[in-house]
Amino acid sequence: MSILKLSSQKVLAMEKLLYFVATSKPGELSVNSLSRNLAVSKPIIDEIIQALEQMKILRVLRPLATGARLVRGEPKILFAHPNLRFAICRTLGLEPEIGAVREELALFGFELLGYSVHTVKGYKKNPDYIIKKGLEETVVEIGGPNKDYGQIKDIPNALLLRERQLMALLLSNERARA
Repeated sequence: MSILKLSSQKVLAMEKLLYFVATSKPGELSVNSLSRNLAVSKPIIDEIIQALEQMKILRVLRPLATGARLVRGEPKILFAHPNLRFAICRTLGLEPEIGAVREELALFGFELLGYSVHTVKGYKKNPDYIIKKGLEETVVEIGGPNKDYGQIKDIPNALLLRERQLMALLLSNERARA
C-alpha cells in the first residue's frame, strides 16, 4: 500500500470528496464531475480515490468486462460500509440518500459472502450490478418496496433485491460466520 502525500490541498479535497459521495445518489459521480465540482485536477482526484479505496473507506466498482469496455465504463463510487454515509451525513445535518444506503448494504453483504461485485454495461436499461463467485454470475437490481422486475425481466439469472430482503442477506452472513 502506498502512502498518500497529504498536502493541505489534498486533505481539503479529500474531505470535500467524502461529503460529495455521502450526499450523492449512486452512479452520479465521475472523476470528471468530481474534478470540476471540487476544483481539483483529475490526477489528484484519482490519487485520493485510490487512497480511500485502499483504506477501505470507498468502494470503486467497475464493469465486469475486459479491454475497451472495461476502461470506457465509468466506475461507480460508493462507501465500503453504509455506516460511513450515515456518519458523514449526520455531521452535515442531512439524511442519507436511502437508495445509496440500500446499495451499500447489499454490496457489503455480497462481499461478506465472497462475491465480487461489478457494474453492468450493455443492456438497454442497465441493472445495478453483476455479482460473481467462481463461475456463478447473477445480475442484481436493488430497489425499494415499489421496485419491479422491469429492468431485469429479460435477463437470465437475475435477482431483484428489495429493502426487506437486505436483512436476510446480512443475517445469512452472520450465520455463515458463526
